[in-house]
Amino acid sequence: MRRPRIRTFDLNLLRIFDALYQHGSVNFAASEIGVSPSAISHALGRLRDTFDDELFVKGPSGMTPTARAAEIADRVAAALVQAYSILEPADFDPEKAERRFKVSCNHYVGWLILPRVVQYLQCKAPATILNVECEYGKGIADELDAGVVDLVVGTFGQIPERFESEVLFSDHWIWVLRADHPALSTELTTEKILQLPQVVIAINEVGRAIDGVVAEAGLERLVVADRIFLEEMNTKSRYSSQVKGSVTINSAEAAAAIVAHSDLVALLPERLAQVMSSLYKFKTVKFAKEDNILEHRMVWHRKHGADPAIEWLRSAFRSSVSEFKEG
Repeated sequence: MRRPRIRTFDLNLLRIFDALYQHGSVNFAASEIGVSPSAISHALGRLRDTFDDELFVKGPSGMTPTARAAEIADRVAAALVQAYSILEPADFDPEKAERRFKVSCNHYVGWLILPRVVQYLQCKAPATILNVECEYGKGIADELDAGVVDLVVGTFGQIPERFESEVLFSDHWIWVLRADHPALSTELTTEKILQLPQVVIAINEVGRAIDGVVAEAGLERLVVADRIFLEEMNTKSRYSSQVKGSVTINSAEAAAAIVAHSDLVALLPERLAQVMSSLYKFKTVKFAKEDNILEHRMVWHRKHGADPAIEWLRSAFRSSVSEFKEG
């Protein structure tokens, strides 16, 4: 008996075989597959040649399987189930899933959003494990490429086409200083604030980050608050970190604590300032600028984005911030 040659075998023929076996009819098989009866008859001829057997014989009640067809029918069906499971991943059931997720985010997201996300996961997906890095590593883009990290949440400029992104929530930058700051004795403007010692938030590589971005494998991270008004300042005065007594730090939360206990000022995300106001007595000063928007995005790799588990994880983040999401 001749053996089928897998290298040249058309796996679509297995669908034809299974349809014929299930229905015992060329017409019904053609309807299920979505081809003409003549195409089914032609495929049956190829199957007969491959297996060196008639496989299905026309009789009074339709196409009757031969002994060889009956012998392989269950294995063909099992092979198709395996193929479908590869092409169409199983639905993610959060209540039963024991999936391990890896997320990278900035400190602000970790402080403000993660408690909500963890609460959501404990309620909806109690068996999952969440690993979080609250400071981007130098190879965050490579980690997304390799699937080591499932999701990154933060502020970004340029995002390569191999990644997809979605705005999770928006915020605004505002000036923050302690409520009894001596500078409040007169009206404050952005220009006046820039002359005061400031806490400058610069994430990671301070020397490079002070210019506003760090690009890693095409993924551009926005890393310093001052970038939003640099175009309006001259070179000598655009960074008040140049003023004596200023501090540069890589944590917005630590910056808030420093502001609360000093005469320094800082640009902070408004949501963070509002939450911190429950701990410290702050005075906030807004400044007019149309693009004063801090967008926090979820970023994931296109090749992993269709994974039902990753889709569900993104929905968990959305649900966790739904009550204060803004455009």
